[in-house]
Amino acid sequence: MSLLYVDAEAIQFTYEITHYFQNVKTDYILLPSTPLFREATAEMAVRLSASLLTDCIALSVDNGRLQGLRPSLNGKSFSHYAFSDDQPTVIVVKDTGITEPRQNLLQSCVKVAELSASAPGNTAEKCPGNHAAPGKIVFVRKIIHENVSKDIKDAPLIFAGGRGLMNEQSFEALRRLADFFDASVGASRPVVDCGWAEPSEQIGQTGSFVHPKVYLAFGISGAIQHLAGMKNSQCIIAVNTNLNSPIFQYCDYGIRGDANSIIRNLLQILAV
Repeated sequence: MSLLYVDAEAIQFTYEITHYFQNVKTDYILLPSTPLFREATAEMAVRLSASLLTDCIALSVDNGRLQGLRPSLNGKSFSHYAFSDDQPTVIVVKDTGITEPRQNLLQSCVKVAELSASAPGNTAEKCPGNHAAPGKIVFVRKIIHENVSKDIKDAPLIFAGGRGLMNEQSFEALRRLADFFDASVGASRPVVDCGWAEPSEQIGQTGSFVHPKVYLAFGISGAIQHLAGMKNSQCIIAVNTNLNSPIFQYCDYGIRGDANSIIRNLLQILAV
């Protein structure tokens, strides 16, 4: 079997954390939902013969058994998952935007582990023509994104675009406008699915939960899964042509108009 990877950092991390847990007995492994962990956990679960639950937004205990809650059907409903005691479980937990510190935590029970194992020499082997020998991992190439957007999770100002922007060129215009105001760029899931925005820019139940001082929504209708990720914004300004859009029920200021025209006019006025 040949495994192909893009990010060498994920290869090294997967080996280190898998090596650690192969020697430490545990029932549950909880990891944050970051791009690195999401890429590494699938292989990690296979190597540990463990169950895997991703995009978990809540954990609870029922009759002594741990259960996880995960959005399903594109965020329109939720599914409860119970875990078997016969094998370990890897759980990738999403940040739901909780900012208040929890009290009375038994911090003395927390053990910090140092991951220092070295991956085998053939872990990131380069092979001509991307042909891998059986059982080896091939390092294909590392993609470096230029002009990477600012992290949106703690951003004070976010310019977010939805499917109402119509095309990738309009979304790039939104990026220019956001850059002028030193704002972060966010997107709804349909925009990410279309390839106009990066997955790290997605806001909602299956993306990031944000709480900026000001959230500007351009061409976003306000589906429930998107609202869940930005409803804690201090001030919400929405631009949409449809007055019946759900976003207008949650915004502080609403503008009925074409988001594309407003963005273009602002860029012209600001000479951006």
